[in-house]
Amino acid sequence: MGSSVNRYLIAKMGELGRGASTFVDLNRPEEEVAREFEQRMRGPVLTSLVVDTDGLPVTDVYPKSVPDLFAGQPLFLVGRFTGTGDGLLRISGRVRGEFRRFDVPVHFPEVAPEHDALKSLWARQRIEELTVQGYRGETPDIVQGITNTALEYHLMSRFTSFVAVEQVARTTPDGETVKELVPVQLPDGMVSGSLSREEIPPGDPIISVRAPRDARRVTAYFPFGLVKPLTFDTVSGAWRGRFLVPLGVADGYYTVFLITELADGQVQRSEVRYRLDSQGNDFEVAFSQRELSPGDTLTLDVDAVEATKEVSVYGELFGEAQQQLTSQDGLRFTTSLVVPEGTPAGAYELVFVARDAAGNRFERRETLRVIHSRHD
Repeated sequence: MGSSVNRYLIAKMGELGRGASTFVDLNRPEEEVAREFEQRMRGPVLTSLVVDTDGLPVTDVYPKSVPDLFAGQPLFLVGRFTGTGDGLLRISGRVRGEFRRFDVPVHFPEVAPEHDALKSLWARQRIEELTVQGYRGETPDIVQGITNTALEYHLMSRFTSFVAVEQVARTTPDGETVKELVPVQLPDGMVSGSLSREEIPPGDPIISVRAPRDARRVTAYFPFGLVKPLTFDTVSGAWRGRFLVPLGVADGYYTVFLITELADGQVQRSEVRYRLDSQGNDFEVAFSQRELSPGDTLTLDVDAVEATKEVSVYGELFGEAQQQLTSQDGLRFTTSLVVPEGTPAGAYELVFVARDAAGNRFERRETLRVIHSRHD
């Protein structure tokens, strides 16, 4: 939890244990994250995975040990292909204890400049695999493998680093020093993503990534197969793009992976979570009384099944303008309205509208009666 955790240690514990890890920033409720993590770990979608690349022009696929596949958590494999053409990637595993196999068509193009950042991802994964092997004892082959990969793909590692060589003396003729601003590694939070709303319905929300303007490219990888290159927006100062959530995607929590290639060639990876919600929140309405006279006060109480952003009511009795109900916790809403003097007797329909954080709308109609006493 927080922004100062040992992410490498936690991620490696989950990876080597064939499980998963979750990081909680200070803006997310701990209970929500714990519940989501427990639900994910309780029921993996596919276990004992085997990825067969035999017959494909593919080498050096990582990770070598493939973890289980969990709901809402995509599994990434990276490798190098040495030829072009089409083929089948065979994936097998167990679904609820039963063996299943899936054949995935793949195409290897001659060139794919839009995916240049993937070579750095592969190189970083190779360095990670070699580093894990080194936990059991560093050998000359492992050290050489890490060093060669890092040098070839211009990456930092345990055995390589970036060296800045200044060719110009930064002093004035009279010997006084000159103040220079030296760029440093970006701190946590400098490259981060956000959505136009954290809970979204099927549609076309906007993803926004805070990254340096001079970055070479920023790409968002969505769990339903979409790869979206983002463009820099000078007004907001962020990399932005509008994406479409297919109507067939089930409600639930999903992760968007963000790959940012900086101006110096470094590749940073981050992620943003969102909840897909296509259903409005149901609720129950309670009236202080169902029959009223002009001048009487009506108290309305609404109990929402799930956390709801707002509830309003409108109808001929109190005017067509929507009256907002108040709430302290997003679950119970209330308001008091006075029946206008001179209201004719009869039945009146009230329309209650609830809107959740995703913008979904749920409507319920209720009827009450206005009566006049005999002496009127």
